[in-house]
Amino acid sequence: MAFLANESLEDQSMPVINRLDHYLQISRNLFFVVRGIWVLILFYLLALLAFLILPQGTDILLLLLENSFQVGNPAALLFLLMGVCFWSVSSEFCCKMLLYMTDNSGHALSVKSVKSRKDLQVVLAKYCLYIPSGILAIGLIKAYFQNKTDNHFPLGVLIMLLLVLGALCWLFFQLYHAKRKYKVFRKWMQLSAQEAYWTGKLYGIFNQYRIDLPQDIHLSTQTTFQEADQKKKDLPRETPLVNGSFIPVGFVLLEHGTYHQPYPIQTWVYQIPLSFYRCLLKQFYQLCFISFLLVIFFTILPLKAHAIIGAAALICFSFGCWQFVYTFLNFLDRAQPITSIKIPYRFIVIIWLLFCSYANQDHPIRILKKESAEQRPTVEAHFESWANHLEKTSTKDSIPIFLITAEGGALRTGAFTAMVLSKLTDLDSNFPKQIYAYSTVSGGSLGAGFFHSIQGLRNKLKDHTLSWASKQFFEKDFLSAVTGKLVFAEIVQYMIPWHLPNLDRAIALEKSWEAGWANTILDNNSGNLFAQPITGSENDPVILFQTVEVETGLPCIWSNLNLEGAVPLSTNRDLATRYKKTIPLSTAILLSARFPLLSPAAMFEHQIVNNKIRRHYVDGGYFDNSGQETMLQLIRSLPFEKHPRLIPRLLCFNFSEVDSSWNKGIHFGNEVTEVITGIYQTRNARTTMANYALNQYCLERFGEGHLLQIALSINTKQLPMNWVLSHTAMQRVDNYCNSLLQEIIPFISSKNHPL
Repeated sequence: MAFLANESLEDQSMPVINRLDHYLQISRNLFFVVRGIWVLILFYLLALLAFLILPQGTDILLLLLENSFQVGNPAALLFLLMGVCFWSVSSEFCCKMLLYMTDNSGHALSVKSVKSRKDLQVVLAKYCLYIPSGILAIGLIKAYFQNKTDNHFPLGVLIMLLLVLGALCWLFFQLYHAKRKYKVFRKWMQLSAQEAYWTGKLYGIFNQYRIDLPQDIHLSTQTTFQEADQKKKDLPRETPLVNGSFIPVGFVLLEHGTYHQPYPIQTWVYQIPLSFYRCLLKQFYQLCFISFLLVIFFTILPLKAHAIIGAAALICFSFGCWQFVYTFLNFLDRAQPITSIKIPYRFIVIIWLLFCSYANQDHPIRILKKESAEQRPTVEAHFESWANHLEKTSTKDSIPIFLITAEGGALRTGAFTAMVLSKLTDLDSNFPKQIYAYSTVSGGSLGAGFFHSIQGLRNKLKDHTLSWASKQFFEKDFLSAVTGKLVFAEIVQYMIPWHLPNLDRAIALEKSWEAGWANTILDNNSGNLFAQPITGSENDPVILFQTVEVETGLPCIWSNLNLEGAVPLSTNRDLATRYKKTIPLSTAILLSARFPLLSPAAMFEHQIVNNKIRRHYVDGGYFDNSGQETMLQLIRSLPFEKHPRLIPRLLCFNFSEVDSSWNKGIHFGNEVTEVITGIYQTRNARTTMANYALNQYCLERFGEGHLLQIALSINTKQLPMNWVLSHTAMQRVDNYCNSLLQEIIPFISSKNHPL
């Protein structure tokens, strides 16, 4: 009875064990298949990051929803569909091609296992056709529902776009998988019966083909190996051998021999010529050629066209193109089309990239004049002249003068800074005349730079206000140009050992700002001020754009004044005095906003004795993201006591409210996370310390009420740090700035000089 009980228990456990073995086999097959298409998985992960995780990508898709209904550029939807279509075709074909070339598991698997793994490959290739559309669909849904309380278009817009993506998937199904015959397309994508058979064997289609047979075995009922072909000693072609193998006519015999350890074995090794896969390679060459043309097309495309196509479409096109480029390099390594010598193509490409990286001039700063003879006034002389002029033009007993700091944050803080300052100017046209200095970082530099550049052009706006002009400027798409250069032109630039300005993504961003400025100020005979140098006359405010020198870590400044005596270590930190070059306003702004990888470091080159020295500069936020430390150094050097009528007012624009209460500490991967978090938070701590030091100094020197910290309290999901803002996001900035005016106006006003 005990025996029967044990037998019954064993019978019950067997299905469980079989199921575990089944799932284990599926997992093993999935791992082996996926590792061959790792590059496609990488592109999918990048797409998920870009369109689903990062708030910048969500805002790009929100802009697409707006463009499809009411704003700007409805053509972006058409280009996005074209980009998704090409990415989908590329994913499906590259998936199959990579698996054909890299999977060698058929030599070691049973017939059943080969079929199982091949079925899995077919399913994965099929899914690769639809994954791009699925990622975009989920991203659009997220963009809509995350912003549905503020957007101004109906749910029907989202449904329309989802239906369009669904129609695209239906078209793919009809062309690739439906039983109905589309003769032209099916004929193009159809493989010959022989190619279909050999691509399904999991042998690696460009590997050498080997056959092992015992020395004395009969190849057929009457023919032995010695009698098969005495001259070539080859095996019969198109004839099944005793082990079930057969050799197609096209295979080329490379070598044969007899091995006697431990048994006498005859071995034949064949080369599979490229002509054997005529149909497959014809498709592959055609698609690679299309990808090559697209790369060239998008590389030389004018900047204006990038904004029409849109950042989302450019990213999709780039995924499709670079998947084919990688697959083509893999093909060259596997197929070795030059039969006389074996060339490591991918290794050569890597070596060439390293050489170009050494020989190239990185991203040299864009200059208007190589040598500037202009003598810029010192801060001391400028303040004395500026203060005397202001006091002469005013009869008031007390005159508030304003010192502006603006934190980094791309268009987020740029739009915030420009909108508030513009609204204050709309209320009182004398407000800009009383601004003495700007100390800004990254996006704050763009906001302050734009506001400063349009002061003398208020009459050019006709019936519009400065806040209208600021809103128009910051609603423009500055991301598409830099994205197009990043995903196409810059990658081409990496393969060229000298710098080509038209391929530089930093220059593309600068020129897109200049174009945006020109489109905002339609009636301007004085030229594009964003393309001209910063002025430094006695009536102009001090400009302090913050940057960081990579080689030394020093916080440096590009200014319209000579900073000697105004900031510590001015000889090294005052870049305009140090390099004596003239650069456009847009370039000076971007010098403060080069946050890799989107904006590369700027390179200055100068001669010291007989050596050429290169120095690189990145975003000023690497050291202090607020600009308040430099402002503190500046006001310490200003002799306010000589001008008692001047009342300093510091207005500080911050990225967001500082709140560390949500941080519960590190709980995972401490050894690594502690280092990374510590380095990153040190940057934030410097901003906190600069904020505290400036507050304390103003309190001790001027008393209470001379400094106002303004935080942008819109979360980054609704207002991302990006180089493009949707209409909805910009409307949030506008409304928020209106709500702040009640707090700011009493601060900047004085008893004798109401605003």
